[in-house]
Amino acid sequence: MSTKRLSCFLLVLLWTMLFIPNDLFGQTDTAQDKLPTTEKSLLDGMYFGVSKDKFGQRAWILYINTKRSSSFLYLPPELISITKLSLTSSGQLTFQTTGTSGEIIYSFSGKISSDNIKGRFLTERKGRTISEKLNEAEVELQKIDLEKGTKHPIAGLYSNMRNHEESGDVVGAMLILIPREKGIIGVFVPYDGSLTPYAIYNVQYSDKNKRLVFEIEKQGGNEPYSGVVSARSVRIKLSDPKAFPYAETLILPKRNSLTEIFSK
Repeated sequence: MSTKRLSCFLLVLLWTMLFIPNDLFGQTDTAQDKLPTTEKSLLDGMYFGVSKDKFGQRAWILYINTKRSSSFLYLPPELISITKLSLTSSGQLTFQTTGTSGEIIYSFSGKISSDNIKGRFLTERKGRTISEKLNEAEVELQKIDLEKGTKHPIAGLYSNMRNHEESGDVVGAMLILIPREKGIIGVFVPYDGSLTPYAIYNVQYSDKNKRLVFEIEKQGGNEPYSGVVSARSVRIKLSDPKAFPYAETLILPKRNSLTEIFSK
């Protein structure tokens, strides 16, 4: 073959490799291969959702940080590490929390759209060979603007939770307030033995007198709460003193900002 013909042949071969799609050669990329890392990082941030079942309205907080490979499912007071987080090019998101045999495992499968993630949480007790299904919940997780939310003076985590000296059980309560443009959302964990993170709703707050009013929905019905917020704490008047037999007012010191919650 002459030098001129060889040059023409190499040019044609190079053009073919650059411009003819891979699938014409029988080569196809997987969905994960097609997904740029930058797309996955767009998920990064905090998400808040609510599910409803026979036990009431439960709050779910998801924190994703793909840049540091540090993502958590926050079910106050538990901060649970996430593993096996996967996002396909079609927007399907799946992940699972870590855990050993006998522990509770949370799995999620859903789809992302703009700033929301809609899907289903599956709660199981992990076994050596077979896991026991405990609950299933449909949840729509909405992305929270942490930068704006943290600027509000009442944003953050308030808690007097501690471990009992004798029994080792967790006692106390916790309140998380997340201000948004459309109002305040958050979580209240009363000490009723279950440590369930209830979503608060019908939230009202006055900048003038610092008065806070909210409700939670439990298995036995709605429970209203009211209190006053200061720079250092929240004082909550109890709707049911029987749940807190040692006090009529619950004092919850401010412990963390919203961003500090996830600095595990």
